[in-house]
Amino acid sequence: MLPSTQLKKGGAWRPQLMKDITVMSKSRSRSQLKRQKWIIVLACVVSVFLITAYFYPSQGSSTCYLFSSPNCSGMFGTSPPTPTRELTDDETASEVVVKEILKTPPLQSKNPKIAFMFLTPGTLPFEELWENFFQGHEDKFSVYVHASKQKPIHVSRYFVDRDIHSEQVVWGKFSMVEAEKRLLANALLDPDNQHFVLLSDSCIPLHSFDYVYNYLMYTNVSFIDCFVDPGPHGTGRYSEHMMPEVEKHEFRKGSQWFTMKRQHAIVMMADSLYYTKFKLHCRPNMDGRNCYSDEHYLPTFFRMKDPAGLANWSVTFVDWSEGKWHPRAFRTQDVSYDLLRNITRTLLSSPCMWNGMKRPCFLFARKFYPETLGQLIHLFSNYTKGLRPLTMAPKKRKADEEAEPAKSPVESTRMVTRGSEAAARRQTRSSTQGGDVKSVKPVPKKPAAGRKKSKTKKEEAKPDEEVDKVEDEEVNTKTIVIERCMQCNSFKTRADQVRASLESLPGITVKTNPVKPRRGCFEIREEGGEKFISLLDMKRPFKPMKELNMQEVIDNIIQKIR
Repeated sequence: MLPSTQLKKGGAWRPQLMKDITVMSKSRSRSQLKRQKWIIVLACVVSVFLITAYFYPSQGSSTCYLFSSPNCSGMFGTSPPTPTRELTDDETASEVVVKEILKTPPLQSKNPKIAFMFLTPGTLPFEELWENFFQGHEDKFSVYVHASKQKPIHVSRYFVDRDIHSEQVVWGKFSMVEAEKRLLANALLDPDNQHFVLLSDSCIPLHSFDYVYNYLMYTNVSFIDCFVDPGPHGTGRYSEHMMPEVEKHEFRKGSQWFTMKRQHAIVMMADSLYYTKFKLHCRPNMDGRNCYSDEHYLPTFFRMKDPAGLANWSVTFVDWSEGKWHPRAFRTQDVSYDLLRNITRTLLSSPCMWNGMKRPCFLFARKFYPETLGQLIHLFSNYTKGLRPLTMAPKKRKADEEAEPAKSPVESTRMVTRGSEAAARRQTRSSTQGGDVKSVKPVPKKPAAGRKKSKTKKEEAKPDEEVDKVEDEEVNTKTIVIERCMQCNSFKTRADQVRASLESLPGITVKTNPVKPRRGCFEIREEGGEKFISLLDMKRPFKPMKELNMQEVIDNIIQKIR
């Protein structure tokens, strides 16, 4: 082939080659642009998904466990579960034993009794008064006496031969808890004892035996005082040596004077782990602080093991209004019909609910000097006759029982133990010297010997009539209306909580949704009067309502309607 021919062919080939190369390069650049666009679009979609999942997590999904969003708890009331520490072998054993005891139904006694356990240094000064209280009910009670210093001399048949083996008890030391446990152990030997009452030598009854028996036997809680005291006389007594079994946030305080159902008494007998912790690390003058186990062991232990089984108040009245290390003690000149009545009408910071009904908070009282015995005996029978009997709640229909939500125990924030001056201001609405409660006239004096005119039955009943009259005068009839939306069960739960607390107050009637409720509404108001809470047009998840502290709301309403 000639060279010219080759050049021609070569010249013809090169333009075609360049054209092909140009076309290939353009197609490559287009495909790269398409890939970049798809990557950008995909990245945008993923970003939108992540942002949406963070701010709007779906209920019941796992997004709250993947993202640390504040809305996880705010929107649905639950937060991701925090990992709990591993229990020690002793804690595991304690959990098993306590749960088995609590879930085992108590043995049914054909003759259920109350065990009255007296913790005293020696002779009981009020045996005659207690004999009047016990008389005629011999098959419904038993008595146990722990005398720590000297053998008591008994003047009542109900106390003879009722002394148990006793050891020395020192005020404020763990020997107080040991004595309580010793009394419970002896009382548990009698299978008929179903409820256990701890009393001191200075305690007196405030009601008739029948009233006390029904109050304690027909409820399924233990009256153990339990509250958080953030001050130096409460949480300030906590020692880190109690870790890991007892953490600081679980440390509680309460009066040592308790009443306890049989299941809880057995649980206390079975406990050695927490009992030992408090024995070793809750003592006076330890690490620069004074810790008193009789005020902390039982409230802390039962708050950890069975909080729903506690009433969170003590049924024994103590007056701490003087702000001293020891409560006020009453002398003869202090004891009167008015005093006893005012004590039984004393109110705590929240209503004392007994089986869903408001009832007197106190069944017993202390401290009374021995010199008051004669005056107390003189007043007791007339005074207890003037009190209204304890009425039982009407039997609920099955439908009502199913509709009623479970009530969680409200932990009290009262201060009723030594070293708590502020307690008395919150504890009592009416002082034991009169206060805001209208006083009742004393029991009429007996006519002089020279008078021939005898009392008629109508005149003898006058103290009872006066009691009823005063109670009727104090009742201010008011109607509270609760308007709640029907969209969510959260409205019903909160409305039922308010209703149960307000209906326990004398003269208060509560109506729930008397007319068709508005959508997204939660409102509490006095009929024809003030609005206490008014949340309208709420949208799911009803955050404004769920953020309410219902106990504070109830307390504020009670203060206003009074």
